This record gives sequence, C-alpha cells and structure tokens, in this order.
Amino acid sequence: MVVLQIKAGDDGFLYECTCDMSNDAVIRELVSIWNMRLRLRQLVGSLRDLGMHGPMKPPDKAGLDSIDEDYKGVKLEKGEHYNADPTGLRTGNGPGPKFLETMEKVAADADAAISKTTVDRKVVTTTSIE
Repeated sequence: MVVLQIKAGDDGFLYECTCDMSNDAVIRELVSIWNMRLRLRQLVGSLRDLGMHGPMKPPDKAGLDSIDEDYKGVKLEKGEHYNADPTGLRTGNGPGPKFLETMEKVAADADAAISKTTVDRKVVTTTSIE
C-alpha cells in the first residue's frame, strides 16, 4: 500500500492505493475525489445560505428587498423567520430554528469530512460511501 498526500495550498487529502494500480486509474480516482470535495464544499455553503436566507428568488426578481420596498413600492411577503439576504439573491424567508439546526448539523458533518484536519488525523479519503 502507498499513501499519497494531495494538496493545494491549505486544502488536501490522503489517498491510499496499491503499487500495481495503473497511473491512469490513480489519476482518475484522484480527480474524482478532488471534484467531489469541491462539489461538497459548494453544497455546504449553499445549505448554510438556504438556512439563513431561504430559497433563491427567480432571476427576474433578484435584488435587495429594501430597495424594492422603498423605491419600487413592491409589497414583499415576509415570513416569521425573515432574514434579509445582503446579496439580494434569496427571499429572506428561512426555515424555522429546528430545521435550521438540523441543516447546520448536516453542513458541519460534510464540512468535517473535507476539512484539512483529516490529513492531520491521517484519515484516508475514498470514493466509496461508508
């Protein structure tokens, strides 16, 4: 068994392979793991944004809510857990605190799976779901 450490800046992971694996197979699996980590990082950020500011607005409705209310005279639907999105891309109507707590736990678990501490803890990354 050979353990490879793949890193770019502060980000990285460990990968375990055998000596008889072809270079092509190793590279394909490394690229697959790297891309999965990028997708997971994007999903974690999107999940946290969803929890804080609710779902995305339709593209033609994007914009800051305060400007729409003050200058366009648009009446916005503000739910019980309204939190204005500073980017203007989300509705601001987030889920309740219980669902937000669950979403944050899921995001924290996913974030821990791709954190740079996995290398320090010597956890090997694979493409299989365990």
